[in-house]
Amino acid sequence: RKNGELFLQDLTMKALYNPNGEIENSIVMFTDITQEREESLHIKHLSEHDLLTGLPNRRLLQQEFRFAKAAAKRNSSQLGLLFIDLNDFKPINDKFGHTYGDEVLQVIAYRMQACIREMDMVSREGGDEFIVLVTSIESATACSMLADKLKSVIAKPIMVNDISLSISASIGIASYPEHGDNLEELINIADSAMYAEKKVGKQEIQTVNG
Repeated sequence: RKNGELFLQDLTMKALYNPNGEIENSIVMFTDITQEREESLHIKHLSEHDLLTGLPNRRLLQQEFRFAKAAAKRNSSQLGLLFIDLNDFKPINDKFGHTYGDEVLQVIAYRMQACIREMDMVSREGGDEFIVLVTSIESATACSMLADKLKSVIAKPIMVNDISLSISASIGIASYPEHGDNLEELINIADSAMYAEKKVGKQEIQTVNG
């Protein structure tokens, strides 16, 4: 533009010929499509991200997994998948309302993103469940260390309207290629591992209370 700002054009050029069939002139027509492109990109972003937390959704996770798997094959490395479920999240919604629960989810999403590398991905599976895709690792030890780190940051109190809320997480781990060759297999295995951990945690709590 005249002010130096860049913008997108849809340009059409048509040649004009003289009676001898030679190009004599041309007509150029252009349309500013900057807003149209921005709206298209916005719609694409909405289709690939969770509206509440802004995290990638399952659709974008599947795309990223395909790329990460191809890279893992080339580099003879491994992938890790962490299935995360928040413990005792429902009581927050029941006692304080969904506004408080939504705030908790947004804070936890931010904390988890701050824990991972740029090459990894945190996605929201739905409700109080999240998935972390860990790329280019040499062993499952890296996933275990990340799981401990995530549990620690998730467990930190969250202040919502001067009310301190605390929550914890159960995390199951699966790895490629050891536990499966596709995303669904890894999710199912990590999900089962998460529920096993959650069950053990409840038994420990019951024993302490008893």
